[in-house]
Amino acid sequence: MLPLDKMVSKLNSYAFNIRQTRRSSQSSAATKAAASFVYALQTEASSSPGEIGTSLDPNVVNGIREALSKASVMAIRAAADGGNYKLILRIVDAVVGYGVAVAEHFGVPEANEGSAIIVTRIFGEAITCLTRSKASQSKLKGIWNRLVDLSRKEGLTILASTPGPYELNAILAGLADRGRVNAALDIYRSSGIAGDSFTACILIDMLAASIPSHGIFVRRRKYAERGKEAQGIDDLESTCWQWNEVLSILDDLGGTDQLNNYVFTSTLKANAKAEKLYQIRRGRTEGRHNGGRVAVSLLRRMEKSGVDPDIITCTLAMKAFEQGGHWQEALRLLHSMEDDSQDMPPPNMSTYAAAISTCFQGDQEDKALELLDRASQSKLEEVVPNTWLYNTAILAHLREEDSIRWILNRMKESGIERNPITYLNAIRGCRYFSAKAAVGFLDSAFHDDDLSDISSTDMIALMNMALLACASNGDVSRAAAVFALMAQSCSTPDEITWQNVIKTFAVAGDVESVSLLVRALQGSLDSSQSLVERHDIEVTKKASALIQRDQLDDITSLAIASLLRNDNLDAAIHTLSGMESAGMKPKDESVREITFELCRRSMSESANEFKKARGDKLISGTMTSKSPLIRPSQEVSSRMASDALQLMKKIYLPSAPLSCAVTKACCAAGKWSDGRAILRKMHSAAVKETRSPAYSRESAPHLSELPSLHHQLFKLCARSGNVNAALSLADDIVDMS
Repeated sequence: MLPLDKMVSKLNSYAFNIRQTRRSSQSSAATKAAASFVYALQTEASSSPGEIGTSLDPNVVNGIREALSKASVMAIRAAADGGNYKLILRIVDAVVGYGVAVAEHFGVPEANEGSAIIVTRIFGEAITCLTRSKASQSKLKGIWNRLVDLSRKEGLTILASTPGPYELNAILAGLADRGRVNAALDIYRSSGIAGDSFTACILIDMLAASIPSHGIFVRRRKYAERGKEAQGIDDLESTCWQWNEVLSILDDLGGTDQLNNYVFTSTLKANAKAEKLYQIRRGRTEGRHNGGRVAVSLLRRMEKSGVDPDIITCTLAMKAFEQGGHWQEALRLLHSMEDDSQDMPPPNMSTYAAAISTCFQGDQEDKALELLDRASQSKLEEVVPNTWLYNTAILAHLREEDSIRWILNRMKESGIERNPITYLNAIRGCRYFSAKAAVGFLDSAFHDDDLSDISSTDMIALMNMALLACASNGDVSRAAAVFALMAQSCSTPDEITWQNVIKTFAVAGDVESVSLLVRALQGSLDSSQSLVERHDIEVTKKASALIQRDQLDDITSLAIASLLRNDNLDAAIHTLSGMESAGMKPKDESVREITFELCRRSMSESANEFKKARGDKLISGTMTSKSPLIRPSQEVSSRMASDALQLMKKIYLPSAPLSCAVTKACCAAGKWSDGRAILRKMHSAAVKETRSPAYSRESAPHLSELPSLHHQLFKLCARSGNVNAALSLADDIVDMS
């Protein structure tokens, strides 16, 4: 082995060469230099002691620590540039091997830092670079576990220091990047390393990212119970386990100087995601995540910790108040930001917009409009009233036509430009309560000088939104008014336009017009003329020619769905038949919805048939204990069940719920052979599900449906007194088992 002072020069030379090759963008050359560095360390570690000497000079030890660290880091980065994660692992192995060889040569019998030449930063750099590669989480954890084992090893010591926040942050960031939340939390809890603010941000951001956008997931906590005296924050736990972990991480930093705006910003972002997910539990005292209350407590904690909120923190808190409807807290925070005597940042446009939106949602219309006025008159450089602020105010209101009109007039008086989004928000605000107001705002947009050069795309978007308002209210006459404006502006209807018109007809109960529109879009001039005569809505040749075949399929499928929602099954079936006659392919979803509706009606009709037959038998006096069986005429229910069966056969791989519905409809209507045929197919599908390697109850839809289906089929057997059907059903169940 070379003497340590000569090894310092050699390592510095490697570090310089690798750095130079990386700067020259020669990744292959840099990778070769890193591999040469590995070979040199392995050669030194395996060679005889030679001239290395027997005494340690502290200056030389410090020099080789620095040189080895510099060369190792350069080599690891060069390997990462080339995407060679295996070389990174070899570099770590070579560094550890050389460190062990040096420590063993000097024969230090106890743990002693005198001969420890490896700094922990090398491991942190290796983990960071592995994170950017295709290496699996096991490779990252392998480097981390090796570092931990070396730091806890008794006897010879090769580490110049114990692992610290840098190395901990590296492994946590790597696991977070791969979505391994539990693994990261376990390492954080078991490491015994006091993390810093960056540690907290990594963990909290990771937890926030893992909060799903839908559904409720509850998990038992793995960490210790949080005592009230240790919390430093009110009891704000919820059924969102990620949020409970965030509170625990804040507790860990409670007595340190690591709490800062970055940590609280991450916490408020996690709070917003938890509130968004758990707001569906509003109205229930258990399991609710009160984001507004959390934001208040976090601001108090910042004050107690001596952390002055910055504008980002304040804006996030204001948005939390907006999401939870805490308008009093929003106004209180805004007032403190406006007060020069407070250690608070001045408000900006986002702050005012969130406060205005919060007041509108809290039914404080006067206060919201007052804030809008105050923002308009503000002398702060950060507050320059613009179109975005007023558009946000309109979007937040979405209730009163007069208030929306007031905001639009105020924009004109203040010289604030209106844009398409302004009127789009105004029309959206009227969608559920007044088609007349929506069309009125569309007309205002049409005559607004600020929109004189509006694009055709934006204009058709405004008209489609107005038509959606007409559809929500079933106002056909207002829809015709929109088409008049469309013709006046020379705008061409698109797929969304026709979809909204169909919804309008369906909500209005005008089944004939739905059929006329579908046929007109297919090119029927007679149907187009009939629409003009009925509603003054024209489907021009140009408009029908612009509709693609797949778009026409979508429009017709929507017509079917709209008819079904408005209880027009016969019209839906007629439309479906028209699609097939025209060579169009209806969507499986449309066929499925009609099939479900046929099954529902067949079941209902079957129950009525039995009820009528029972009444007739009681009236005639033929209902006796010796003759309790009822044999109703099931012509109607049987016909509907047959139609449902034929439609289901048109669907490729019908779902388990659909098969279940058709089976029940057939059996209820007395078509036991058809019902049993579907049931046997469901049994076969359930058996295949149980044999799947990834089998679970959730991944076996047919198996999940069967218990309830069997129970209901036996009840139908009992209702009709059909012993043979019951025995056959029992045989089928035994065969499946």
